[in-house]
Amino acid sequence: MDGYILAPERAPAGSRRPSAGLWSEASGASPATAPQRSLFAEHWWCDASSPGAWSSIEVALSSTQKLEFIFAINRKYGFTEVTMPYLSRTMDIVDAQTSERPTLDLSEKLDVVREILGRLPKHDAIFYTLAPESDFELAFNLSGYGTESRHTFRSLAPTPDHFMTIDAKTRQNIRRAAKAFTVCESTDIGTYFDVFREYMREKQQTNHVDKAAIERIWHATQQRGASTILNIHDAEGQVVASTILIWDQSHLYYWLSSRVPSKSKNSANSLLVWTALELAQSKGLVFDMDGFNSPESGLFLAKYRLTPVRRINIRMESKPYSWAASSRAILKRAVPSAVRQKISKSLASL
Repeated sequence: MDGYILAPERAPAGSRRPSAGLWSEASGASPATAPQRSLFAEHWWCDASSPGAWSSIEVALSSTQKLEFIFAINRKYGFTEVTMPYLSRTMDIVDAQTSERPTLDLSEKLDVVREILGRLPKHDAIFYTLAPESDFELAFNLSGYGTESRHTFRSLAPTPDHFMTIDAKTRQNIRRAAKAFTVCESTDIGTYFDVFREYMREKQQTNHVDKAAIERIWHATQQRGASTILNIHDAEGQVVASTILIWDQSHLYYWLSSRVPSKSKNSANSLLVWTALELAQSKGLVFDMDGFNSPESGLFLAKYRLTPVRRINIRMESKPYSWAASSRAILKRAVPSAVRQKISKSLASL
């Protein structure tokens, strides 16, 4: 590596110093690749995420093998949506006993998907994201459901000199941020919410996040040693950026992230991502950037020279649902935010 990234000398207790290289040969760690049930499909995750609102459908392939499809029901504006449990990122149809992906031909996959769709509760829309490893996309598509590609970035090709493959400007930002800020691990979920509230205030956005659900998920992952928080501290010790990382047997996810725009620079984000990458490597896990919401975010992540991986969205909307969604989009553009919130509360009580 060209140089060594140093954190400030007086780092708060528990701080992490970015190391000299992401893929350290000395660490002996290598990302896991065996198919496993992701934490999003664990029943304890679903209980914390969507208590009382999730269910599963089991399809028997034989007397000894059953497949499981997990879903949640969301009722919105008088309509019923089939979704994943709240804040889950991806799902797959997995073996209910072994948690591995079954090996089926297309005809068998079609039978499985059609049975699942036939047994779902009556619904007006479905929004579901298959795990990158899933091979059920075509079966859903041939069953009449729309599919579309989205992407995440993963660390699928570890090399000892990965840092030097990163975009030169991003490397410079990481070095600069490491001199101005300190990265600390934390278990205080309140700190993350403080940063998030400040972000929403400065951006003048409405907070629709279910804080109680995030807290339940956080405590559930903490009980299982499957989460941590990385905080960015400025020279005065204030937290100006924060991200929640969660992991399972094979992947570490850059799950929730926020920053205070007026107190953090863009380089703070670069340092957070880099530190999370190093943490994944130290645990022998595949790092998953957990997708992106805009072309600008995607271009920022592409500079880390990670591998783009497809995540397939399954989508279906009834005509009444689609018409209502279009009407809400028009309403959003035409009506002030305060008025929209009052209307939303009235509709939600129906």
